[in-house]
Amino acid sequence: MSDDFNGSRASRRNFLRGMGLVGGAAVASRLLTTGERVRAAGILGGDGSSLGGTLRVGALLPASTIYPTLASEFVAGMQLAFAPSTSSGLAARSVEVITQTIGRGHGTTYGQAQSLLAAKVDVVVGLLTPMMAARIASLFQAANTLLLASSTGENLPLAATQAVVFHHSLQQWQANWALGNWAAQSLGRRVVIASDFHDSGYDSLYGFQQGFSAAGGSVLEAVVTHGPQAAHDVNYLLKRIQNLHPDLVYAAYCGANAAELVQAYANLSGARPPLIGNGFLVDELLLPSMGKAAVGISSAHAWTPALDTPANRTFLATYQTSYGQTPSSLALLGYETGLLLNTALAASGGVAHPSRLAPALAVATIASPRGTVAMDANSHSTTGPLYLREVQWLDGVATNTVRHQIPAASQKGISAQGSGLKSGWLEAYLSI
Repeated sequence: MSDDFNGSRASRRNFLRGMGLVGGAAVASRLLTTGERVRAAGILGGDGSSLGGTLRVGALLPASTIYPTLASEFVAGMQLAFAPSTSSGLAARSVEVITQTIGRGHGTTYGQAQSLLAAKVDVVVGLLTPMMAARIASLFQAANTLLLASSTGENLPLAATQAVVFHHSLQQWQANWALGNWAAQSLGRRVVIASDFHDSGYDSLYGFQQGFSAAGGSVLEAVVTHGPQAAHDVNYLLKRIQNLHPDLVYAAYCGANAAELVQAYANLSGARPPLIGNGFLVDELLLPSMGKAAVGISSAHAWTPALDTPANRTFLATYQTSYGQTPSSLALLGYETGLLLNTALAASGGVAHPSRLAPALAVATIASPRGTVAMDANSHSTTGPLYLREVQWLDGVATNTVRHQIPAASQKGISAQGSGLKSGWLEAYLSI
């Protein structure tokens, strides 16, 4: 598949239709096909030694049934960062994005990464948890090729970082720690924690618990619904809430299960304690189906389209013009990933060889739509601002509005609590 990003708006819309972004297409198998190539004009380039060649970017992308447009949103955002209007100012070069689709867990990731390296790509990006990135890090070290692993930040990178492996995220575990800390101080000290099975094994869930406990809160009960055996469902959760009378309920859900929970909670009879949750509980793609049932839900996240900054307004307008819809958090993640590569390539003189690119990426700082995002040279992980959000009904639409910026816990701060977080899942977030 190819698309000229100097072409017409119509060609861009056709490109996105093919990837399932326009019109709400939800056929995950068609979003991206293993080995597909997508070309874009206008990024500063590098063939490993000079400015004159095409930059070959490999992309490891999950196929998701829970979040069908996961991969295509990420790629769309990254492509936008590669466009001439966004590039860092060096002479325009072409970029070729070569995709490999990975399945559940780490089963196919190693082989797909080998395929990209065999194709002589200059750099690889991927929607990968830190655990998955660690499992394939030796491949990139041996091949002397840079890997930029992007994720929502559901897990905390704990393993030693390889020199050519970098992590970029939306800092979800830190956002949830901050949400828990705020909630214990602002809403009450007694919480029921709820999650669906697919969200139950990530550091973001345990980050909330640690942040809540650090502020003097206690967990009355933790309920996992939608498990493989379906032992507990939403009705069971609602009954437990009615019996326990918590001060608040924290929910870690995504996709259709999030919509089901929010609608059921809004119809709960009797007293309803405040419902708060991870950023994907009230994802922008879900809010239209939730409607007024989502109003009042607080969450912590790295970004929302309602963030009123010049950079965010420009991002929204450009994305809308290019693709005909509002970007999601995954599109922002891809956009930031592209900006990080742009910035590092500009600093390296356009040379993609790790001897030049890795030191540049280690200190890269970008002006993201959500604020300043910077790579830490020691941890090889990015940090940026986090926001407390609240769903409000504005102009007939449920909207995540920004209440204020909230401080994030540092990885050192988590370690000081005497135990690490409890990472468990191997599959990329939502990639099932």
